[in-house]
Amino acid sequence: MKEEQRVSIAGGIAKLAHKEIKEGKEVKLLLRFARHMMEETTQLLDIPWAYNVLKHTKGVTYPIESKEDLLEHLKGLTIKEFQAEEIIEKLPFPINNPAELLHEIKEVISRK
Repeated sequence: MKEEQRVSIAGGIAKLAHKEIKEGKEVKLLLRFARHMMEETTQLLDIPWAYNVLKHTKGVTYPIESKEDLLEHLKGLTIKEFQAEEIIEKLPFPINNPAELLHEIKEVISRK
């Protein structure tokens, strides 16, 4: 029964996506939905937040000099139960490497 429910839900999502594309809806809408679903799944499965941060900052050039540079990569991301934007506001810059980025984020999260 549970497997049938999963297939039904997946089929419903696929039909919705097909309908949106057929109607000419913006691709951004679908990407936003997919990102939201990924974040929800990550939270439900308790995938470590650090992995998500590293994944979203792939290709970032270090040192990161300002919050704006980091915000364009992490905007909209949920880290633990916090929005990345509110965490980034409290980070000290420059950030010299990925390990330092994770450490500083952890410091901000632990203070809340």
